[in-house]
Amino acid sequence: MIFTFFGDKNPGYTIYTERLMDIFPGAKFIHIIRDYRDHFTSVKNVDFELPVVALVVFKWRLYVKKFREMMTKYPDNHIELLYEDLVRDPEGQMKRMCNFVGVNYMPEIFDFHTKEEETRSIYPTSLLDKFHSSLFKKINPDKIGVYKKQLSHDQIKRADFAAGKYAALAGYQRDYNSFGLSIRITAFPGILLAKTLQWLTMIVDHFPYRLRESILSKWPLMVAKLYLRIFDPQKLTGLTNYEKEK
Repeated sequence: MIFTFFGDKNPGYTIYTERLMDIFPGAKFIHIIRDYRDHFTSVKNVDFELPVVALVVFKWRLYVKKFREMMTKYPDNHIELLYEDLVRDPEGQMKRMCNFVGVNYMPEIFDFHTKEEETRSIYPTSLLDKFHSSLFKKINPDKIGVYKKQLSHDQIKRADFAAGKYAALAGYQRDYNSFGLSIRITAFPGILLAKTLQWLTMIVDHFPYRLRESILSKWPLMVAKLYLRIFDPQKLTGLTNYEKEK
């Protein structure tokens, strides 16, 4: 008997796991959680979305909340692990994931960093250097806690405020547990935008497929470009040049 497995990685799938299970009844979902402050640091460095800490962290919070709900409802189809555990014990955590999805563990999967020449012959160098440069390095825990060097105290406070109780529920300790009025006020726009995007996504989700796909794939980039045009024109120029290279 021949078994076929395929997978895809996208945090956005978190809000669609129930629908995916209707399509693929035997589907398995692996939720890898990273410290929300390190997550924001990573996101803002590669222009994945607006570099607004409260926005990014509150979206992280929504994903954690949604996945926990699905884990409770479908415990046999969901597993959760921490990014920090994965990079500290990659072999142990990978064996755990392989066992969960029902595939054999093969230690050679950790040889990915030796495939640089082969990978660069297939994919654009600009894309690899911007988004996937870590593929050519061995797994290491060096990026755990990187936010402590790259974020300001106010950014960390806004992140802790936006994460709320879900920081502890996900296994992380907040640096700050009390927040002044200025932090609450400056975090509010990002949180409001995250909730608005969640609401709009639910509405757009009822549109015909092609229209929905067009909106969800183009609108976030348009908003990001508008933000950069106002607050960081130099980075916008770099993003535009990168798109031309692709």
